[in-house]
Amino acid sequence: MAPAYNQRKFDLKIVDQEYLFGNFSCAAGCPVYTHAGEYVQAIAEGDFERAYAVARGPNVFASVCGRTCSHPCEQQCRKGVVAKRPISIRALKRYVTEKYGVEITRNLQKSLSFSTAPGSTHPTPNGHKVAMVGAGPAGISCAHDLARLGYECHVYERLEVPGGMLYVGIPEYRLPRELIKNEVAAVELLGVQIHYGQECGKDFTVQSLFDDGCEAVFLGIGAHLGRGLPIPGKELQGIHVAVPFLRDAALYRPIAELGERVLIIGGGNVAMDVARTTIRVKPEVKEVRITCLESRDKMLAFPWELEEAMEEGATLDAGWGPLEFVGEKGRLTGVRMKQIASIFDAAGKFNPEYVEGSETIFACDTCVLAIGQGIDTTFLTAADGVKVGPRGNIETNPQTMQTSNPRVFCGGDAAFGPRLVIDAVAEGSRAARGIDELIQGRSRIIKLWSSTEVPNFHVSPLIDLDAKRPEVFAMAADYDYRPRIEPLTISFDDRHNWKEVEQVYSQADARAEGNRCLRCNFNTVFSSATCILCGGCIDVCPENCLSIIDVAQIHAATGSAMEQLLAARYAGEAAPNGAAIIKDDARCVRCDLCVRRCPTDAITMERYEEREVALDV
Repeated sequence: MAPAYNQRKFDLKIVDQEYLFGNFSCAAGCPVYTHAGEYVQAIAEGDFERAYAVARGPNVFASVCGRTCSHPCEQQCRKGVVAKRPISIRALKRYVTEKYGVEITRNLQKSLSFSTAPGSTHPTPNGHKVAMVGAGPAGISCAHDLARLGYECHVYERLEVPGGMLYVGIPEYRLPRELIKNEVAAVELLGVQIHYGQECGKDFTVQSLFDDGCEAVFLGIGAHLGRGLPIPGKELQGIHVAVPFLRDAALYRPIAELGERVLIIGGGNVAMDVARTTIRVKPEVKEVRITCLESRDKMLAFPWELEEAMEEGATLDAGWGPLEFVGEKGRLTGVRMKQIASIFDAAGKFNPEYVEGSETIFACDTCVLAIGQGIDTTFLTAADGVKVGPRGNIETNPQTMQTSNPRVFCGGDAAFGPRLVIDAVAEGSRAARGIDELIQGRSRIIKLWSSTEVPNFHVSPLIDLDAKRPEVFAMAADYDYRPRIEPLTISFDDRHNWKEVEQVYSQADARAEGNRCLRCNFNTVFSSATCILCGGCIDVCPENCLSIIDVAQIHAATGSAMEQLLAARYAGEAAPNGAAIIKDDARCVRCDLCVRRCPTDAITMERYEEREVALDV
């Protein structure tokens, strides 16, 4: 039996910094906390330079992410909660990076000035030297942030090109190589020195970096090893592993024994990259076939990645497991497969079961295995004091990014396995703070925040898309009904090359898409001093966000901030006696009807802002 309404208890949050930031869901969902909503709004207002400033602020690889980020911010976007179609945040980022980012070489120096990382673009050298192993997103991010604080930064890269897996793991049709070079070249303008063709364990060691005067070392070595498949026939010619396959394609090296019928085993994004790369490396290929253990709805690949691969000609056979490579005269001719009944057992352990009588051979003359990546830690010695976990990753504290050796830090794929580019950028920045704290002996970076009333916030009957930033904060009249605008792509007939597939928004489309934003960095704030509990705001709310409840229905755990607030508000009373207005911010669309309806002006719209600063820099 359900409890009576007045017996229902509500777990509520107090309006404080943590609450306000969590309310800004796109920013909270971004690993580097980019205030995506702010640059989306700036694009809607026509202030494109300000939009780029916000996008570039915490993210040294803003231009790269404008093309390749898997946009966790969009997964958190409340437009997706309310209207089921989140803002196209990543594509909007690309729109402004095309105008003000490193896409244009003359912008390299200026792009640095938009960084919000503590420090300066022209820092005073502080006399401390640090090293980064790996010029991927984690290593470059770490070097960028430390260089701004005055550190002498040296980056050692095994390859002859910058970017790590950005360069040799993400295909060029998604990420132009010149763009990667320009992102890294901008960081070099801070004084960061990059040493190419230098392999740890061969040309230098972790200990030799310390011997050379480095006070800390950051390991951002990535996950450059592929995984084979230990089944019969693995010695046959024609079997490739995805990581070196993509690396060779990225460096324009010939891929030996690439046949006309290619089978790709794997259900993740890397498998999709292999499929689409194969079509470009060998346009005359007759068949590109993807197979994986999972059913289509359980595949690890993002749905849009699979759709794009299939649109370009790849086919999918989901729910099949490989048993044996078969061949003739030492050459692969197919893979014996069996249909999957289940992948995991009752205890949740990987233990595939097959459908009896379903064995068949998938004919192919080339097979590419995209079933995982590994980390090469053979360069580490016992003297380094760096522990490697049971799964092969370097054991790393996720808060400080320190390894078991407090002077050695780690981030990116090497620490936590293959993840998103933006995760690596975030971990590089986090490591930079940890290194600074280690060397300085204290934490110097603090966060400042504010919530400021915006008196001119309103819904406008018309937004002029040709106008610059308005004097008031206006929402377009149809902002909550506009459909999502997807960026255009080049034709399928023009995809047998390395041209970028996705195109940039037009200005009109970018501003129209930006105008869909719900502006979650703006909040309705209620004053208990002037509210008369008339219920007018509740009556006018189109999303049923607001309710009036008995104070006794508020659940306050012992010792919680809520208990302290109630005790202060109802001091001297045996039991709280009164009413409270509560709000479901997940449903609020910032229409400001409650603000205008309130007869006592007890409700205001406030804008949340925050920034980080370093003390004594």
